[in-house]
Amino acid sequence: MQLSVEEKKSVEEMTAWFVIKIPADECSTRLDAELDKLAESAELPGFRKGKAPRALLLRRYGDEVRGQIENAVIGEAVRQVFEEKKIRTIRDPRIENFSSSESEGLSFEVIADCLPDIGSIDLGAFSFERLELEEVPTETIERELESLAESHRAVSKPEPARAAVLGDMVLVHARAEKDGEEISALGGPLRLVLGRKVEGDEQAAKTAASFDKALTGANVGDEREVPYTVPEAVAQGNKDLAGKKVDMKLRVVEIYALSEPPTAAELAKGMGLPDEAGLRGRIRAQIAEAAEQASERILRRAIFDNFADKFDFPLPKRVLEDEFHALVHAEQQEAAQAAGQAAGQGEAANDNGANDNGANEGAEGVEGEGVSPSAAGASGAEAQAQAHSHPELPKARQKELRSAAERRLRIGVVLSEIAHQNAIRVSPEELRNAMAVSAQRYGERAQEALAQMERDPRIAQSIHGSLLEEKVFRYIVKSSKLAHRAVPLSDLEAALAKTEEAA
Repeated sequence: MQLSVEEKKSVEEMTAWFVIKIPADECSTRLDAELDKLAESAELPGFRKGKAPRALLLRRYGDEVRGQIENAVIGEAVRQVFEEKKIRTIRDPRIENFSSSESEGLSFEVIADCLPDIGSIDLGAFSFERLELEEVPTETIERELESLAESHRAVSKPEPARAAVLGDMVLVHARAEKDGEEISALGGPLRLVLGRKVEGDEQAAKTAASFDKALTGANVGDEREVPYTVPEAVAQGNKDLAGKKVDMKLRVVEIYALSEPPTAAELAKGMGLPDEAGLRGRIRAQIAEAAEQASERILRRAIFDNFADKFDFPLPKRVLEDEFHALVHAEQQEAAQAAGQAAGQGEAANDNGANDNGANEGAEGVEGEGVSPSAAGASGAEAQAQAHSHPELPKARQKELRSAAERRLRIGVVLSEIAHQNAIRVSPEELRNAMAVSAQRYGERAQEALAQMERDPRIAQSIHGSLLEEKVFRYIVKSSKLAHRAVPLSDLEAALAKTEEAA
């Protein structure tokens, strides 16, 4: 394509700025070709197929076809200029000051944030350690078996109706108050099994005992009041509540009797397994699979942390600022959703032993030759506008998020460079297959979901980034020095908890 290219002096470091002009005949030639195709197939009222006048086709379809051609020509022109000048970008470039004229052609400015030059990366010089499970503990299998049996107890309403006794499952509606003021984030439905043992958490055990004492002997419709210390798990989205003492008012909604837990043999039969040994074997395999996933997550974090520490290079200021605003927006959205779903969270926490008497890195995506611009999935401008539409976070948290934004971008650049230097790519077929697999989550609406994914470039970029990151990660593991160390399950769980906390 014949182009007129004027390189401008950028006011920002690591930014490329060009004025590109495309002659009018480039677009007009393509427009003629598209209209010729339309003329063969278009069916317009009053004309036989393929016989519609060109002037009518131009009036009917001209604007749409011109828009498609202009978009295609702009993309081709930008790629051509960047390839000729060997410019690699950290995200999609911005198109500004666009003008279109039938006589003058197209003119626009393209502004791109460039990837820093970090030099050749010798993965063979890197050493990592992979923690692996030495064996699945028998006691863990038995604990999982006990939990499975507990979850398969039959539930029924007592006939005739009676007061709650130890061993019953009680549905209550909770209202939390502090100094007479309601705390809506802690209110909502709770499901409690009276008398269930709570191990490993002294505070949770005390809470369970107080709930047992208050609700034993209560009938449907009765209200009870219990002093309650808010566990950290329940205070998600409102960390100021963690450890605070509140008054919890409970109204009994339903009482259910629970059957005795099924035996291991009964469970095995119900799951289509031959015997208890088969059930324990399945549980063992599930624990081993979970341990393998934990091992990989720990290794991935270790590799990314190492890259973040080892590589020191400048980042485009605009991109860094946009990534920060995207993280702010994502955190504010998460907090808002957590507050809005507090009732459901309370029930979930209860089932996991908080109130109950009884359990990305992938975000660092690389997109083609660039880096995922934001954790929230918004463009830089969108994320910045969204972030400023909410109250500011505390300055200490802002500092943490700025550091996280720099870390994410730095890792993304390194992964992108590894992909570039080793010709690691995601093929169109791999992208389509991944989209199809993702769409299957929507069941009967899978085809509709797939069509939406194919139409929305942001979804395609997100899936592409995840696929490429996975391929790069596998290549790093294969190419670096990797030591393996077998550890007990408790050590693996502790390492995973530390990884999750740092994420």
